[in-house]
Amino acid sequence: MNIVILGGGAAGWFTALYADKYFKGHKITLIESKKIGILGAGEGTTPQVISSLRFLDIDPVDLIQKTGGTFKNGINFVNWNGDNKKYFHPFTSDEYSYLIHEALNKNKKINDFVYENKISYKNLIDTKNCPYALHFDAHKIADYLKNIAISRGVKHVVGEFKNVKTINNKIKEICLTNNKKYKSDFVFDCSGFARLLIGKHYKTKWVCYKKHLPMKKAVPFMLKQDKQLKPYTEAIAMKYGWVWKIPLQERWGSGYIFDSNYINADQAIEEASKYFKQDLKAIRELSFDAGRYEKVWVENCMAVGLSSGFTEPLEATSIWLALSQLELLKHFLSDVVTLNKFSIDKYNEIVSENNDNILCFLYLHYLGKRKDSLFWKEFKNKTEMPEKLKPILENIQNGSFNLIHLLSQKGNLYFSYIGHILVSNGLSLIKKNKEMSFYKIHPSIKEYEQKTKDDIKKAINHNTFLQI
Repeated sequence: MNIVILGGGAAGWFTALYADKYFKGHKITLIESKKIGILGAGEGTTPQVISSLRFLDIDPVDLIQKTGGTFKNGINFVNWNGDNKKYFHPFTSDEYSYLIHEALNKNKKINDFVYENKISYKNLIDTKNCPYALHFDAHKIADYLKNIAISRGVKHVVGEFKNVKTINNKIKEICLTNNKKYKSDFVFDCSGFARLLIGKHYKTKWVCYKKHLPMKKAVPFMLKQDKQLKPYTEAIAMKYGWVWKIPLQERWGSGYIFDSNYINADQAIEEASKYFKQDLKAIRELSFDAGRYEKVWVENCMAVGLSSGFTEPLEATSIWLALSQLELLKHFLSDVVTLNKFSIDKYNEIVSENNDNILCFLYLHYLGKRKDSLFWKEFKNKTEMPEKLKPILENIQNGSFNLIHLLSQKGNLYFSYIGHILVSNGLSLIKKNKEMSFYKIHPSIKEYEQKTKDDIKKAINHNTFLQI
């Protein structure tokens, strides 16, 4: 087989490494354009990246050392209720969901109860007892993965895409502007926002999320670096959107995601400069449409990464979705050859559902009480709540939630049950009722609290760990 990957960056090179695993012995070629740059100012991930790296025989510690990376325990949300307070969304497991549920019933402060929260605010990491993810330099990660892929036999071609040649609607050749041609039995479209194959060639139907999430602009910039590298991403609510802060060893990756119906890039930079008390300058201005393709797999072509769709970076789902797609593909490897329609439809259905569930979770973050600008005042009236979120939110708001309620909803929750609870609690969306006051604290609560006290003594300072 001839497998061609159109596009580089993190998505392209991760795809190349997965393809090398899945199709060992077959010819794998990645075609990369010099004109399409790397968009990220810093990349955040989810724990999915750790399992992916291990599957690909890549040492996470080696990656951190060579990409200026750091550890990530979760995301710290600041001022999303307009009160300058913060709440933490950790990578905690549903294993302890019943304990957190019981703790909420007794009005325990979650930041002082959940172990992942406690160690994060102390700038500690515990890779043995906590799920964790990584931050890395978006520019360095692509080169790092590229070098590994090439060493494993992936052919790297630099050139500009011209067009494709098809037979029976299947892409059989990728043609470049220098007249070179590459035969293809299966093609991965990793061309980012250009969406050269799945969008421009196949003209696949686009499912727009704009009526739910109106963000469509971003301005990355650089912040002065703190001495202490925090083991988490920060998401700071601003007047017209939010700012991300990603700690890297050599710099901060940062930027403002905003609704351009209210402000422009210059105004966004001005607001961020005042907030951080620094003279900030935009690296570039990025535009995007929130949404996804109805089908990411058409004939012998599959879109991975930004080429398949994009919502917004609030919970660092871009790389997560790409890796999840590639992980899912292992159940459909024979279909890469046979192009079985039923299987392709099923694959597309799963990916679409994953995207829609992410949309629901991201929308939940905007339901706080902030009202200090037209954006926040008008958000609920100008947007539509995704239908899948409504029954989940109703259970949460009524304080009648439990694991069974949420699992009974149609479709799987891409974000965990406890993630919905922790975000809702951070936004003060949970209403206490009389029934909840009759709950008795589960005896395991005390055991959990004692375990966290013991474990926290063994946790390691983030900066110290990076220097080891």
